[in-house]
Parts: sequence; C-alpha cells; structure tokens
Amino acid sequence: RIDMRELYLIMEDLLATEDNIKSLLCVLDLLERVYEQQTESSCIISVIKCYVGKLQTETRNSISKLDSYIVKNKQK
Repeated sequence: RIDMRELYLIMEDLLATEDNIKSLLCVLDLLERVYEQQTESSCIISVIKCYVGKLQTETRNSISKLDSYIVKNKQK
C-alpha cells in the first residue's frame, strides 16, 4: 500500500532539486557572459560549486527517502 504523504515528501525534494538546477543554469548563463573577467569568473565558479553541492545533498536525501520507503513496503 502506498503512503501518499511519503510520496509527497519525495516529490517536494525533487521539486526543490529542480528549482536549484534552474538556478544553476542561470548562473552558468552569467558565467558565459563574463568569462573573460577573471575576478567575476572566480566568484561565479564558487557559486556554481555551492549549488552543485546543494543539488548533490538534496538528491542523496531524496534517494535515501525513496530507498527507505521501498524497503519498508517490501517487508509488508
């Protein structure tokens, strides 16, 4: 039996990840425009690393929740 609350939590995590991916794309667009200015490029690269780290954490959390849900329902 599917617990809809758990699925909604997973969906919220995935939507948050999607929003962060969109933000990352905006940062990448900016990087393309200022690529020749080393100082700004350095700043933008730091921001990208931050976003990628956040995406990685959110993705791991979503996978963990989904995995736990699957294991829990297999035992039923």
